[in-house]
Amino acid sequence: MASTNLVKRTIGVVFLGTPFEGSSKAKWVSMALKILDCISTTQKEDIKDLEERSAKLISINTAFQKFLKARDRSESREFVEVACFFEEYAMYMGGKKIGVIVPKESACLPGIDPQSIQANHVDMCKFEDEDREGYKRISQKLSQWISDLDSRSNGSAEDNQKHSVRMGDVTFKDKIDNNQGVVMGHAYGTATKGVKITGSSTTV
Repeated sequence: MASTNLVKRTIGVVFLGTPFEGSSKAKWVSMALKILDCISTTQKEDIKDLEERSAKLISINTAFQKFLKARDRSESREFVEVACFFEEYAMYMGGKKIGVIVPKESACLPGIDPQSIQANHVDMCKFEDEDREGYKRISQKLSQWISDLDSRSNGSAEDNQKHSVRMGDVTFKDKIDNNQGVVMGHAYGTATKGVKITGSSTTV
């Protein structure tokens, strides 16, 4: 499935004003939807799931934490970087102050240092230009992840070269059936005890 492949290839996630603990403003939004029903496609059930400490949010957070731990322990896949950003400014509607939609304490996962963006909940993902502080913080975070990934990849390639086996000329006059080892002329290893022969060896 496409979603499975996407997850396997994910090495970082940026959360912008994500209500991990829910929001007390969810009830206010639910009330507003009664007025906007004729033009809104948002489901009331979805808004209810955003209420503080809802069962749905707890379930999603638990599943995501398990996913992060599994990737941390994986030997075949990169661990997943995570960054959390929260809004600094309150929302206003019709000249009335609603407040901060997702406060700092709700917009952050355990163990992740939250970073602020000087905007309200709606505008925190909208930047007029690349000189905005919020844009710089997010782009710098992404650039750092890419740089770290490149460093780890290059390091792995160098390690593979340090612990490699070089094959010399191999000459044989008949086919090799059911070969379960390595047939070679010379084996050269740069690591201590890098060359180990198990089973039998024959020199002609």
